Amino acid sequence: MAFDARSIDVPDDLKTVAEQIISIPNIASKKWISVQYDSTVGAANASTNAPSDAAIVLALGTGKAVAMTTDCNSRYVFADPYQGAMIAVAEAARNIVCSGGQPLGVTNCLNFGNPYDPEVYYQFVHAIRGMGDACRKFDTPVTGGNVSFYNQGPDGPVYPTPTIGMVGLLDSIDDRMTLDFKEAGDIIFLLGESSADINSSEYLHKIRGIEYSPAPHFDIEEEFRLQQKLCE
Repeated sequence: MAFDARSIDVPDDLKTVAEQIISIPNIASKKWISVQYDSTVGAANASTNAPSDAAIVLALGTGKAVAMTTDCNSRYVFADPYQGAMIAVAEAARNIVCSGGQPLGVTNCLNFGNPYDPEVYYQFVHAIRGMGDACRKFDTPVTGGNVSFYNQGPDGPVYPTPTIGMVGLLDSIDDRMTLDFKEAGDIIFLLGESSADINSSEYLHKIRGIEYSPAPHFDIEEEFRLQQKLCE
C-alpha cells in the first residue's frame, strides 16, 4: 500500500519530539568533530565567528572569497534516485546562494553498492541523470569526481549517496551572508511555498519507525526561481 503522510498523527508534545530529533546522529551537532582541529591558522577561513550556510574562504589579495559546501541526503536518493540527486545539487547551490555567492561548479563522490545488482545499477543511472539535469539548470558544470562501488555488507548495499561538492564565488567578502540573527526585532520572512511534507524524513524513520516513504516534494523550476530571487 502506498504511503500516505496524512495517516501519521500529529504528536501532542512537539517539544519532546524536537528533542528526540536533535539527538539523532544525522541531525545532531557535529561541532565536537570540527573543534578538534585548527580550522583557522593559514586557511583564510572567514566562517569561524559568524558561520554561513557554506564555508567561506578568502581569496587573499583579491577582496573576493570562495564559498564551498558538500551535500546529499541519501534517504531521498534511495526513495527516488533521479529526484534525490537533483535535490542534492539544489541544496548545494542554495547553500552557496544563501551565503552570498554565485554557484560555479561541482565535483562529486558517488557511493553505491554492487553495480551488477540491477537495483543498484538503476539507482546509479538515474542519480547520474538527476545530477546532470540539475547541474545544467544551475549552470554548475561537473569538473571531476569519483565513483565508489561495492559499498555493501551482509545486510545489503549502502543507501545510494551521490555527494555533491560545490564551489561558488563572492565578488566581495562584504557580500557574505551569515546565519546569526542581526538585530532584536528583525522580521523573518519565509520565501517560497511551504508544504506539510515529511516524506523520507528522519522523523518518520527514527521516531515513527517507517522505513519506506517517497522523496519529498521538489520542483526544480520553483527552486531555481527561489535561488534567483535570493541572489537579488
